Amino acid sequence: MSKREKSMLTFLLILLFLLGYYKYVYVKQRNKVVLLKGEKKNYELKMEEVNNFKITIPKKEGDIKIINSKIKDKSESLYPAIVQENIIMELDDLMKKSSVTGSITFSEIEVKPFEEKSSKEDKKNGTNFLKPVTDEYAAIEGEKKDEHRNKKVDNNGDKTSKAGNIDQMKLSLSVKGSYLNIINFIKSIESHPKKIAISKLNMSQSTVNEVNAAITLEIYAVPKIGEEDIEYFNWIYNNNYGKTNPFDGSAQTSSKTIEDLNKEKDAYDFVMSVKPINSDLPTIMLGKSKDENRNTYVYADNSSQENIQLILSEKDGKYYYKYKTSRNSYPLNFNGEGIEFSPVTSNIVLKILSSKRLSEEDKASAKLNIKNNTSKSVIVNIESDDETSSRITISGEGGNVDIRRN
Repeated sequence: MSKREKSMLTFLLILLFLLGYYKYVYVKQRNKVVLLKGEKKNYELKMEEVNNFKITIPKKEGDIKIINSKIKDKSESLYPAIVQENIIMELDDLMKKSSVTGSITFSEIEVKPFEEKSSKEDKKNGTNFLKPVTDEYAAIEGEKKDEHRNKKVDNNGDKTSKAGNIDQMKLSLSVKGSYLNIINFIKSIESHPKKIAISKLNMSQSTVNEVNAAITLEIYAVPKIGEEDIEYFNWIYNNNYGKTNPFDGSAQTSSKTIEDLNKEKDAYDFVMSVKPINSDLPTIMLGKSKDENRNTYVYADNSSQENIQLILSEKDGKYYYKYKTSRNSYPLNFNGEGIEFSPVTSNIVLKILSSKRLSEEDKASAKLNIKNNTSKSVIVNIESDDETSSRITISGEGGNVDIRRN
């Protein structure tokens, strides 16, 4: 072969090698690189979603605690389940205390949506006492099953409440006693810690000093979010259960509530609690005292300092209030005058229940700004606060603000 032919053959071999490399190596590698770049982009997008979700976790956890707290507050007056043995013992105790005698007949437990009934009070208030509870539970997807509750309810026919439904049962009471004793018995039912509705009442005189009464009662139950009613399923008669007040995070239990404390001690216009971030309840709860339905409450759940504003005003001899946290305000329209109220004493009193810090990392606290635009003094009673590192910081504007720590 000539030198020229050798050069041409060498060039041809090199060309064939390059073509083979491009087709069988480079193209495949390039496709893999494109595929890997696409996968990398997808993973970067997923990583961004994870990071964004991670940022929202503290807020979501706070939202969950606040929602759970609202549901607990609104369902506090309802039974966690309808257990006939417990109902019998409770009604028997009420009858003995009222000095009446009688018998009880139970209907079957039904699981269905609550049927709203119009009463004078409901028409006046524009709502029904159970509607907030049923609305809360209707908003929850799925079914809440509790081991203790199922055990008891299964004995009564395997009734389980689904979202939007509540357990319901009617009781027929036939009681007799003096007129005043019958009236006292009815009042004891109305003031019972758990809601027992009187739907029908017929009374007739049997003797000169004795009256017969036929009473129809309605009892409702919803599954509870937590275990605040766990003792209901392990009830030992005549023992005291329940927290002394819902703002106290201690383990000590009592049958009293914060409303009982208001009756025994000084009266308060507003109540507030400050808790650590790892509490089951939100770090901040603020509301009007003796608000059984917690409709006036605002919440916040902050691992650090939470800014709170309380504005009190006076106009034409009437007093108004409004307050807000970083999460919500009461009333919702915070630009208005506020909600009218009547101070229970010659001053306006705010009761704050704080708590000891758990560690150096426990930074949850409240910075409360009180604008007192009234002629009255604002008395702030702070109880159980940490002595070395207070959770409560208060600043006042306008009229006098007197801070007292116990």
